[in-house]
Amino acid sequence: MYYAELLLVGLVWGCTYALMALGLTLVYGLLRILHVAQATVFTLGAYVGLLVANHSGSLALAFAAAALAAGVFGPLIYRLIYQPILDKPPTADLWAGQTDEGELGFTYERVDQLLYLLVDQRYRRDEAIAAGFEPPFVDRVLATIRRNQFKRMPPLIAKLSNRTVGYDFLYLRDWET
Repeated sequence: MYYAELLLVGLVWGCTYALMALGLTLVYGLLRILHVAQATVFTLGAYVGLLVANHSGSLALAFAAAALAAGVFGPLIYRLIYQPILDKPPTADLWAGQTDEGELGFTYERVDQLLYLLVDQRYRRDEAIAAGFEPPFVDRVLATIRRNQFKRMPPLIAKLSNRTVGYDFLYLRDWET
């Protein structure tokens, strides 16, 4: 009996996850927006169903109320929140004549050349300056690289063994070469 109950609970949870995944896939596939508030709609429907079931004692009425609540609240979220966002023309909220390069004070082409030397070719500061880049520009880019280095690191993961992904097997001796 225990295993039958365990199987039933697993099936219920599996079907719940499948329905939520199907709903997210359907919404994203049709609208091309990730409707992250869908979990809220499901939860609201569940609470409404629970309240109706507790007050009326009718499971059929609870299912109908849950579906109705989710069916009303979901489109309401879309109309009040998503539709105004989708109708707004794409913009970076820049004023007329403003560009990223103008605000940065250098062109992407120039900083790409410097980044190639500093990161890919491992030039030091003095070598980059000798290559024709101005010292304040090199200093600013180096400071930005140092300040944002954490973005180039993989997220920390639980260490379940003596070796850690991303930290071990970094040397040739680890690969027996």
